Amino acid sequence: FDAARWAGTLASIKSGIVSLKVSSVRAFDTRKAGAGQATGFVVDAKQGLLLTNRHVVTEGPVVAEALFDNREEVSVRAVYRDP
Repeated sequence: FDAARWAGTLASIKSGIVSLKVSSVRAFDTRKAGAGQATGFVVDAKQGLLLTNRHVVTEGPVVAEALFDNREEVSVRAVYRDP
């Protein structure tokens, strides 16, 4: 295990990792309204696309924010959910 190499790897990727705060604003289908946190990562900074797990992007409407390592917070919305 090379701690310095691992630290260098983390430093090079951490700006592309986001913390997501997601609130389901109302019950939809079989899911209840609620809130949660998740992680995701930037797949296309130019287009503003993030990727996260399927269960984070619920079928119903959500209010969500992404928090970047530099403490920047941005509102996000789902553009696709894999069936």
